[in-house]
Amino acid sequence: MKKILILFFTIGIFFSAKAQQKSVVPMMSQAEDFINLIENEYKEQVVHLQFDVIAKDRTFYRILYADVMYGFIVYGDESIADLQLEISNVQNNQWTTDTIANAEKGIVMLYFKPKKTDNYAFTITSKLSQGAKYGYYACLIFR
Repeated sequence: MKKILILFFTIGIFFSAKAQQKSVVPMMSQAEDFINLIENEYKEQVVHLQFDVIAKDRTFYRILYADVMYGFIVYGDESIADLQLEISNVQNNQWTTDTIANAEKGIVMLYFKPKKTDNYAFTITSKLSQGAKYGYYACLIFR
């Protein structure tokens, strides 16, 4: 009897842990759909793709070239209620915001044409769904 209780307890923990696990796989599938659309239909090139975990905000850096039109798509999993993308670069020795875009229907879509070749900061800010401690996001940059 004791062994059966231990077995049920172990199975309960296993299924509880499985229910709390998250996966980036559905987001990768969605990224594949975006990539096919961007490259096959719009004849643009995806130049950056990343997936990461986010609790509040996440910043990454990338050099962008002057006078090149870049497109950005940022989206999150079901744990993310809202997203924002802010693009900044250094002007007069301090980071200055160039543009900000907010999510519409869960997706941030933005075009940005830098005036100068420089290192840019991309800050993704999230608002999590009720009860979520973190979520996953994806960011695609294309040109």
